[in-house]
Amino acid sequence: MSSLPIGYTSFSAKTFLISFSPFWAVIFWFSVTFIFCKTSFSSYSGSTGFTWAASGVFNFKFNLGSGFRAPNIAELGSNGLHPGTIRYEIGNPTLKQENSLQADRSVTADWHWVSATFSGFYNYIFNYIYQRNVDGETILLNKIRYPVYRFVQGNSTLTGFEFELDFHPIEPIHFENSIDYVQGTNETTGVPLPFIPSLHTVHDLKWTLKKSNRGPLISPYISVGAEIHFAQKRIDTFETNTAGYFLLNASTGTKIHLHNQVMTLFIAGKNLTNSKYFDHLSRLKEIGVYNPGWNITAGVIIPFGVYEKK
Repeated sequence: MSSLPIGYTSFSAKTFLISFSPFWAVIFWFSVTFIFCKTSFSSYSGSTGFTWAASGVFNFKFNLGSGFRAPNIAELGSNGLHPGTIRYEIGNPTLKQENSLQADRSVTADWHWVSATFSGFYNYIFNYIYQRNVDGETILLNKIRYPVYRFVQGNSTLTGFEFELDFHPIEPIHFENSIDYVQGTNETTGVPLPFIPSLHTVHDLKWTLKKSNRGPLISPYISVGAEIHFAQKRIDTFETNTAGYFLLNASTGTKIHLHNQVMTLFIAGKNLTNSKYFDHLSRLKEIGVYNPGWNITAGVIIPFGVYEKK
């Protein structure tokens, strides 16, 4: 089986933004902090691939494709403090569009009680857009100094793999495992791309009970899981290393059949050991704000419609 979709995309942006500062007494003060920006982008995109079922156990897939992304308004015209990241962001109205070429392949295997999938990808992105702090640049606002992040771009690569392994020796029990890795490099400068997640694995053991013919419960389950995030030391020059960490998670839930409606109840806990950790992708890591500690979530899902017993 193969496919060959082809597309064309065109995008244009014309903005003229004016920012107003807070007023003092009855006098309003304003200034133009965003420059006039008129841009136009267009590109072709396409993809092709094939799937080969080598046997009743193994399947192979291979895909080639190209992509396109135009810079957004924030990347083109930002010029101010971002309250969510505690950074002063400066856009670049001369940014070019991103174009990418990607190749990915995967192998899947499915036995009676074991299934596995391995996927690898290579993505070359022309004019990849991202933020970085250059030479420790800062700005003083209201007597507080903030780091300045500018939108830059360069030809870059993103490569990596994913591996999933599921054991289910008996139907009610599933032990799901996965490992993910990605590596980013600015090929123009030879410097690693910033904000790239570290190698991490996820492991979940789930037990689903069979539905009782007498009770209202449908497929109740209980699960326990672990996340292992390794240290990230392959970083851009303005970043700092991020230590590895371990998270313990658990959840339980069920569907309930009440009259002609089926509801879902669940309760889930994450980071049950209350580990102190920084996610390498966290924008608050620079000011010493940890990711959330232990947290419990409970919920009820009531779908629209009427349940029809089959």
